[in-house]
Amino acid sequence: MIIPYEVKEDFIEGQYIFAFSSIHCEYYVYFEPLKTLLEDGVSVLYYLEQNGYFFGFASYDEEEYVLKKKERPFEIDKRIATTICNIIRTFFKRFSTVVLIYYCDPIDNKQASRHRLFKKWDEIYCSDLIAYRIDTMLRVEDDMHFLGCFAFCSEGETDIVKEQFFKFAELKVPEDKRSQKV
Repeated sequence: MIIPYEVKEDFIEGQYIFAFSSIHCEYYVYFEPLKTLLEDGVSVLYYLEQNGYFFGFASYDEEEYVLKKKERPFEIDKRIATTICNIIRTFFKRFSTVVLIYYCDPIDNKQASRHRLFKKWDEIYCSDLIAYRIDTMLRVEDDMHFLGCFAFCSEGETDIVKEQFFKFAELKVPEDKRSQKV
């Protein structure tokens, strides 16, 4: 069994923040309520507004992380995946229904790698926990954008999660900026 890193939890300005240090750097995992990110009056996303969180993780010092990685590529640290999946488990246990949405941006052209990593972690560490999973890719000009969601909900709610997730994706990347949906 892979032992996760020790995690510190905080609640800052409506966000749940979980912080931990790996052998490479310090990371934080955040869960921000979707209702704080949606414009008022987006009633088509009522389910996500009530149950959705934007989920992500990053290093505290992104510049230092990039410099260290350029000096010497990091070995794969399985404790990071275990830690993040344990954090997701902890978060899911707080709610009877919750939908986590993640977005892999193309800022460093590694969005496809991050997307595959999320899928791999889901399959290896969280498959027993997540009731429903969807993802999509959108092409915006020359870049691919990846969005995904993990839902902990009843079987009867999966259709509404799917419908609202794709509406959210359309709001995240407006139609006039998309060249095609993949």
